[in-house]
Amino acid sequence: MKVFARASCVWKRPRAEEPALLLEGTWPTGSPACHFSLDDSIDSSSAWVDDEASRLASLLARGDGPHVSAAWLNERKLRYYLVRLLRLVAFFEDVQAFPAEMDYYLQPDLDVDYAHVLAELAAARGATVRVVAGNEAPECERPRFRRGGSILRRFAAAVAGWFGPAVRAGAPRIVLCGNRAVLDPVCGELVRRGCQAWWLYEEFAFRAFLRWRGAGVGQITCGGAGKDKERIDVSLPPSGVVCRGVNLDRPVIEFLERTMEIDGRRQVRSISAIDAHFRRLRPSLVVFDEDATPLPRAAIAVARKLGIPTAVVQHGVPRVRFGFAPLAADNVLVWGESSREQLLRWGVPAERIFVTGSPRHDAYHTGATVGATGRVPLASRQCSPGATVRATGVSPVQRARPSDGTGKMPVPPPEIVLFATTLPRDERPDAVTFHLTSATHREMLRAAFAAIEKLTKERFPGTTLTLQLHPRCPTDAIFQELLREFPAVQARIVRPTGSPTGSPTGSLAERLRGAACVLSCVSGAGIDATLFGLPVIDLLPRGGADLLPAADWGTFGSVRGADEVYRLLDPALACSPNWPPGRATPLPCPAGERRVFANLIEPATPKTVDVLLSLVSGAPASGRAGERETPSSALPPCPAVG
Repeated sequence: MKVFARASCVWKRPRAEEPALLLEGTWPTGSPACHFSLDDSIDSSSAWVDDEASRLASLLARGDGPHVSAAWLNERKLRYYLVRLLRLVAFFEDVQAFPAEMDYYLQPDLDVDYAHVLAELAAARGATVRVVAGNEAPECERPRFRRGGSILRRFAAAVAGWFGPAVRAGAPRIVLCGNRAVLDPVCGELVRRGCQAWWLYEEFAFRAFLRWRGAGVGQITCGGAGKDKERIDVSLPPSGVVCRGVNLDRPVIEFLERTMEIDGRRQVRSISAIDAHFRRLRPSLVVFDEDATPLPRAAIAVARKLGIPTAVVQHGVPRVRFGFAPLAADNVLVWGESSREQLLRWGVPAERIFVTGSPRHDAYHTGATVGATGRVPLASRQCSPGATVRATGVSPVQRARPSDGTGKMPVPPPEIVLFATTLPRDERPDAVTFHLTSATHREMLRAAFAAIEKLTKERFPGTTLTLQLHPRCPTDAIFQELLREFPAVQARIVRPTGSPTGSPTGSLAERLRGAACVLSCVSGAGIDATLFGLPVIDLLPRGGADLLPAADWGTFGSVRGADEVYRLLDPALACSPNWPPGRATPLPCPAGERRVFANLIEPATPKTVDVLLSLVSGAPASGRAGERETPSSALPPCPAVG
């Protein structure tokens, strides 16, 4: 068998009858059946890979040593790296037997980790692996040490520190760290209640400073503040990293060393600077929007050492566990029952979960009143009392539509909005339960375009498609290709501005104002759209699990393939509150139910702040999923800092 690290390593195409394996990317269409790729072969049927990656990363991140560990600071990145390695183990366990002889083609500076795994697999089976190295492509050079921020940002941080707010005695002192779209409402409510607040950033944030300076909110940063006092440990536990008899010590050590080469100095400075800030401010509580990335983890390590409680306010839909569990902070405040149940399935203790609603989504409810159903009828949404739509069929209440006598409906063409997701990267495989690869991502989009083209030709000429790109989407090349492939689809491409999902009262609401329904690539914006009463259809990648079931998340349904998309589009359009326009008859529509967003009846921000202040005072708070308080011994192990 010939094994190639990626397409650039296929210097000579294998013969049609010769077994071959591509580790990153996929073979061209029409390749022989004996030419495998991990992207195609390893999907949700090998879900053990995600569980094992999470288990091993948590084992490495326990922080039993005297210093904070690289594995703990970079645990989420480590989980995805372990998925990368374990997909190879899964292939020779779940798909194909390990051959007696193998040639492995690689680029030396990029693919040696695969060679270590193949060598371990071969040694256990008495097989032979020959490594064939090529010249590394210049564009594949690894990034080196990341330098600090600009001189202007460092100077601004120093000036802001000189003229920052003084610590007031008696007032709760809260440090916030994370996305302002999530935490801005919380910060405003804290200030309104007489708390002192500071924002923690890696580098000075000008917009946050201008937004909050007038309210007396300070800003603390890590850029240039602090000395390289601490050591970040890259050692492994005595038990090593072993999965199903395969020892992964060497590639994991090399991964952690590379990570420290790139980010180590910056992370050391962050720990030192945060320690100095927290000793000066002595915060009563530190609040994050997530606890899986290095900066929040550095702050949690320092806070745990100083005895400062920490809490996470849920930032998005818990689609993949790697960004949400295991929980590093002391407590988590979630949107509703759907999120709570998901975290419970991932092993987060019930007594550490509070159901408060989503402060970020309070802005959608501004000026709204509570309807008879207990849901908030937004300005763009009209629902009949007590009616719901199931994902399996059409609403029991149908809208009366005018006819021109031919059986056709003389209505204006519908507008369909498609929320795209982040573009997958071949060198960084996503969770196998999701199975989002370059190939499956393209298939998802092609299915949507094909279904809309069919709808346009057969049912509603002039149907328009609005493509809402993800904020972290660097290019629209794939969308332009699909527009050329499906010329009958009338589409426009929109790039979001501002916050990750757009301003709740601005771009997202405007984008959905005339939309008939929404197609979502399992996007958090799709869940947001349910609050506007729009039917939302989740597009699932081939081989991926249904991570956000309609029954749990208030969407209209989940589909794979163009035929399924087309079949669900018609009942979804029949239940649209916006189409045809100008109809007075109320129509039930699928909406985010109370179990998804607890703030459909009352705003989430005051309840969130109630819980946060109860964590400061130690008083019982409503919204706790369990009744028991969490003893300090039950909190996850956190590495010491110094």
